[in-house]
Formats: sequence, structure tokens, C-alpha cells
Amino acid sequence: MLKEPSIIPDQILANHIYQCTINDCCYGPLVDCIKHAVGQEHEVLLRDKLMERNLSFLDENQLRTMGYDKTPDIILEVPI
Repeated sequence: MLKEPSIIPDQILANHIYQCTINDCCYGPLVDCIKHAVGQEHEVLLRDKLMERNLSFLDENQLRTMGYDKTPDIILEVPI
């Protein structure tokens, strides 16, 4: 019900729950989007730095195509 307050019969309670979810400064959907965007940006920066240094690595997408289901963002092919 917390994820879908519109199914709560009491409209006042549903609205309060919706407002609490939107205004949650730690786990709300807006904060989650920001965290995801920052994470993506840092992955791109890491990839760029590794390419600048000509280091061989596999990224998350490459590891998934190789059959890994849980993957780090990047793994070095040759440890340094």
C-alpha cells in the first residue's frame, strides 16, 4: 500500500502517505533518481579514467553477456 497509496480507501490517509513518500529525503523516489544518476556519472568517469591509462577492463554489460548475474561496475582484466 505504501508504494501505491491510491488503493487505500481512506483518501485523506492515502494523500498523507503519498506526501510522506514524495517528501522522504533519504529513501523517496526523487532521492532514488538522484542517487542512480550520480552512480551512473561516476561509472562513466571511472571508465574514462581507465581508458585514458590504457588499462584493460570489463564493464557490467560485458560481464552480463558472459553470463555473470551479479557484477561489479568494472573489473580489471589484469590486476595492478
